[in-house]
This record gives sequence, C-alpha cells and structure tokens, in this order.
Amino acid sequence: NINTNINTNINTNINTNININTNMLNNENDRIVNFGILGSGKIANDFVTSSKYVKNAKINAVASRSKERAKEFADKHGIENSFGSYEELVEFDGVDIIYIASPHGYHYEHSLLCLNNGKNVICEKAVTLSAAQAKQVIELAREKDLFFMEAFWMRYFPLIKKIFKDEDAEIKKIGDVVHANVNFGFVDPGVDRLSEPTLGGGAILDIGVYTINLLQLAFNEEQPSNITATGIVDEFNIDKQVNATFEYSDGRSGNLFITFKSFTSCEAIIYGTKGRITIHNPFWCPEKYTLTTFGDNESQTSELINFPLPIPEEGECYNFTNSQGLSYELQYATNAILNNEKESQIFGLDDSLKIMKIMDSLREKLGVVYPKENCYID
Repeated sequence: NINTNINTNINTNINTNININTNMLNNENDRIVNFGILGSGKIANDFVTSSKYVKNAKINAVASRSKERAKEFADKHGIENSFGSYEELVEFDGVDIIYIASPHGYHYEHSLLCLNNGKNVICEKAVTLSAAQAKQVIELAREKDLFFMEAFWMRYFPLIKKIFKDEDAEIKKIGDVVHANVNFGFVDPGVDRLSEPTLGGGAILDIGVYTINLLQLAFNEEQPSNITATGIVDEFNIDKQVNATFEYSDGRSGNLFITFKSFTSCEAIIYGTKGRITIHNPFWCPEKYTLTTFGDNESQTSELINFPLPIPEEGECYNFTNSQGLSYELQYATNAILNNEKESQIFGLDDSLKIMKIMDSLREKLGVVYPKENCYID
C-alpha cells in the first residue's frame, strides 16, 4: 500500500521504493481487467508502460488508424491483439474497458463509439471539446450503465489526496484559503495537437485544464462566480496564452497563467490565513510540496514534504514528465471495474462537466471556437 503519511524535513532521506499497486478501493479480487488502447501515440505509450505497476490489469489490445502502426506498438509492448481500425477494437470481446488516447478533437466521437458498442471508457483529458459534447457523452454512459472516467491523472496522485482530500488534509493547516496562484508554460515545439483547430489545439484544453483543476481543489470544488481573462490568440484562432482571474465567495480569488510562448515555474501556491502551500514543479504530477505555517511575531516555519514516484527501471521509457504516475489512475479504473463502479468517486462525471464549462467560458472570452465543437452525433 502507498504510505501517504510521509512527513519529512528537507534533509531527510526518502525511501523511493514505493509500491503503488493499489488504490483507495483496496480491491482484493483476482480477476484480470483487460484494457484496450485506442490510439498509439506518446501518451498511449506512457499509459501502457506504467501498467507494470498495476495489479489486476492487462493491456490486451491496441488499435491505430493503420494496421502496421498498431502492430508495431503491440510488438513493442508485448500486446497480444492489434487492430488497424477503432471499430475493430470496440467490437473485440477481449477488452473490458478502452483507454482513449487520441487527440482532443476526437475524444467526443471516440467516446460515443466505445459506449455505443457496450465498452467501459477511460478517456484522456480534456474529455471533449465543449461542455455540450461532454454532457452528451455523460448522458449516454449513464443511459447504458457503463463506467466512464476522464483520465485526469493529477487527481489520483497521493500528494494531491494528502493536501486536499484526506480527513487530515494539509490544506486545513493553513486556515481559510484567500487566494491561489498557478502557472503552466512551455514553448510550443511545433506539435500539431497543440496548434491544429481540428485536433482541439490550444493552451486551455491542453494545460489550462490542469490549472483550473488546481483552483477547483484549492477552493473546495466551488465554482467561480466570475471569470475575467486576457490572452494571445493566433491567426488560426488558437489560444497560445491566457491569464485569468477567478472570483469566489467572500472576496477570495484565484489566478491562472498558461502559455505556449515561455517556460514558467509550473508551480502552484495556495495562500491561507494561517499559512501557505507551494506545490512544486511539476504541480500537475507532483512529488513534493512545501507547507509554511505562520507563528507569533510574524515568524514562519516551512517544511518540505516528499512523495517520490517509483524510479523507472533501465529500458522503461516515458515521453512525458513523471508518467509512471499514470499508474495511479489506471489502478483506480481497474479497481472500479472490479467493484462495478460506474464513475470515479475521486473525480466524477459532474466534476468533468464543471471543468468543461469553465474552459468554455475562457474560450468564449478569447473568441476561440473549434470547427468541430458544434458537430454532434446522434
């Protein structure tokens, strides 16, 4: 089991040999949950690679738009079944749940494809292009009584649980939250999924979703009463940079800054009446945070707390930072299927819809509209 009660000073050595083969449901079932992978890109690689840390899960099939690429991916990861079309995957009886790893612009149609063929789904963030699309997907999942979960891996990290969701959550130690600030930025390397309108490109859907989630956590899932935003939109109507202020009850506020034009500190700071919490880079897949509490005579005491991830073995290759942490959400989805859950108890369908509504609001303020966001499938 994960020891989520790590409390250490900055100079204390940490045991990095952490067994992450469990989650909050503590499942003891011996049954294997068979996963199918829809897509064969970088995030699919990382998701499959992280499965080595997960109990009761098997990656049993992969589908790509070309049979050759699917076969190549399957051979690389030791997957028994590969398909050259997504239709073949959803019709395959050898999978219990499908992980959708396609670009944002296809999540909506691929989710409907899976659900209409009776398959449970874990779909990469952002779950769709718009709240309207997300609402239709959610309604279909509930109508068909199937499990559907947005693969929002940040929410499943033990550090996030310790700060925000435990009974003795660290956020309680800083008093009443009055403000939170979070930033995420890097220079766009020229990747199509970040810049193509048909793929759902732009900073809001790609990295803004993390900053919004952090603010939701900081303010105990309260929806902002008002949002103001400025930003940079390119000639293709893609948001490259956004600075937004969220207003909450009692005059409290949150700020997010996201950009594809500069490298930022990629951290989050939550300010309270009795202290503050700094979640260090990378805040969206974090391993450490600093808890600062205020004392008498303006004194402050700070403590660095570490939640190290497993150290990848030789030959265990990931494309993105801390991707071995994808195993947390994968384990959760596995146990949810075994326990006949229909949605996540950590980040449910209504939570996904709330986030999509906030992103809709940000895009509206910047005038960003996707060509496919008003295309609906009956």
